[in-house]
Amino acid sequence: MDFGVASGIAGFASLLIQISAGIKKLRDILNNAEQAPAELEQLVSELVFLQHLMEGAKGLSPDPAFEHCEATCGLFVQGLDRLYQKLLTDSEKLKGPKMVKTLMAFRHWKRDVEDLLRSIQAAKINLLLLTSHRTSQCLSEMMLVNQLHNMSTQLSISATASDSAVAPRAPAASTSLSPGSLAPATSSLDMAVPRPRARGNCLSRYCPCSCHRTEKASRRFWALEYSPLTVFQQGCDVPSCNAAKYGGSFRIALSQLGVRWAAAIQFYIVAESGKFSMRPCFDMERIVPYTSPGFELIWTFENGLIEFEEARTGLLDLQRTDPTFPTHVNPGGKSYIEVILQRSWQTRLAGFHEKLDKKLQLLSFFMQELKTTKGTERPGFLSLCASWINEGYHMHLLKTLLGLGFDATLADTQDWPQIVPTIPIFATHTPDPFFVEYLSVLSKDNQGFSGLTPLHEAVICGPPNLIRKLASRYDINERNFLGQTPLHFAVSNPLHTKALLESNPELDAPDNYGNTPLMYAAAGNQEEAAMMLIDAGADLNVKDSRCNFSFIAYGARRQHWKLVLNCLTRIETVKGKHVAEIWAQSATALFCTLRDWRRNEEVTLDQFLLKCTDVNFHVDDPYGWNSHNTLLHYASSVSELEALIENGFNLINHTNSLGKHPLIPAVLQGNPSLVEGLCQVVIETRVRSKHTNAFLLGPR
Repeated sequence: MDFGVASGIAGFASLLIQISAGIKKLRDILNNAEQAPAELEQLVSELVFLQHLMEGAKGLSPDPAFEHCEATCGLFVQGLDRLYQKLLTDSEKLKGPKMVKTLMAFRHWKRDVEDLLRSIQAAKINLLLLTSHRTSQCLSEMMLVNQLHNMSTQLSISATASDSAVAPRAPAASTSLSPGSLAPATSSLDMAVPRPRARGNCLSRYCPCSCHRTEKASRRFWALEYSPLTVFQQGCDVPSCNAAKYGGSFRIALSQLGVRWAAAIQFYIVAESGKFSMRPCFDMERIVPYTSPGFELIWTFENGLIEFEEARTGLLDLQRTDPTFPTHVNPGGKSYIEVILQRSWQTRLAGFHEKLDKKLQLLSFFMQELKTTKGTERPGFLSLCASWINEGYHMHLLKTLLGLGFDATLADTQDWPQIVPTIPIFATHTPDPFFVEYLSVLSKDNQGFSGLTPLHEAVICGPPNLIRKLASRYDINERNFLGQTPLHFAVSNPLHTKALLESNPELDAPDNYGNTPLMYAAAGNQEEAAMMLIDAGADLNVKDSRCNFSFIAYGARRQHWKLVLNCLTRIETVKGKHVAEIWAQSATALFCTLRDWRRNEEVTLDQFLLKCTDVNFHVDDPYGWNSHNTLLHYASSVSELEALIENGFNLINHTNSLGKHPLIPAVLQGNPSLVEGLCQVVIETRVRSKHTNAFLLGPR
């Protein structure tokens, strides 16, 4: 057996072959020996472990540390060669049916075996240090991400505790700190560990791809869900999808027949890589009527017919008399919590904040006092909560639920609501219109939530350096279930925007509704990020696919007038005066037409008029009621009237498509000073026109 030491990767592989052969020969000697010392058996065990470590290190690229480990292993192999030669020599001296007859032959090799064991220990330590050194960068990044998740979780829970009227659950009584922890533990919040990235097939993760979409139909007593024909006619639109599900389910309540049960029948065919499986299922679920005492108490309290204490007492009595009370569902399959969080047209009327507060009172009572979670485990529950974006209540509701212990692990995103409410007043005042903050809060406890990549998560809660590292490892333009790229999230932080732009992402990547990162920046009042995107060459003319809004329109409808004005200045610098003039007229028209929703006067009409070379242009009503208006049709004060005149406005007597003079909307506003000033301007204009005509025509 040749134990010569080679160099490089080939030499390391050669050492492995020689050690493997040595192990085999030592085992043969042990098997032929009547008695073998424990040291020799231990040597074989250590050799097997060393071989395992070398197998793990053989694929590493050569460097000084690798060469040092190779030299250590080479010296050990030479010692093993010497021991083996002694074994062969002494074996020849002994005659008999066995190669080695007595224990006496081993006494000369005991010291050699002990030396080899020490050499093996040194080689194992070197190999462990080598593999640790090579993986230290990955480990440090993972530890940093975990630390960031822990910090974010602590901040998010702390914010929930302060914002919500409901006190969070008490922390665990005992906490421990592992030796490798990054920071000392001061409370249970510090020990929060993010859940591992969701794995498994797409069925367990509720993949938002096209092959998992279903059609739904329901009435008060039945519900049907099935795979549409389009699923079979088109391919999957998500490359990472690894399982398809075809079939349907039907649920019917038998309460109209006097039977307090609901039957649910399901049949699905699941197609995975290389196999198909059928999943039939039949369930029976106990139900209560829509008018049962529990649902009746909820309705009467929400509509102001009883006080909370009366409703609370009645619900507690129901729990005492009926142990199954927390699991009740109505014939439609909805639990108490789901019924509480259902939206209705009444929530948009005056006083809807009071109705929402009542809902939160009931929600807190069921989840905290009654310990009821029925309904919250459904994949569609989170979509139900997100639908409160139309009232601007979705973020507050989510933080309240998390404070009550809601486990937002999975979400069926098929029924996820659209971003940005189309109703003007809600679109203006709704916080987090694109679900950026919403998904950021959820991802802090659920890595990989709804298609978020590690790069998404680094943008949400990581430092710029981590973003730069991950940008080179992951697809920088990969989208989540809403079609949002990491750049859509990065605009919330200028430092993150700058770090991500260094990797040349797609600047105008649209989400599922055609919204670009520049629109996100404008709607979120992220002026610095918007300037970076304009400087980087973002397309200013892109409009979304749902409302046909530009980034300027989003900034205007969110009342970020200072951002809009500063963007006009930057556009003139980057794109030129001609392009800036077009956008200046558009922004000025929006400033005038959206006057009813202005929240502050930090920017005036005069500032926008100064950006326009000509202020005598026509404006169409944003709601389509009329067209060919002038800026004077939207003047709301004497100062705006004066600003128009000073900047060269001369369409004083122009009427719109309905034949309305600018005086008519001024009268409808009930602003006497504006009407008086406008009448004076009209008179002066006619007088000047009369004198001009007399001068041109001359004396008669």
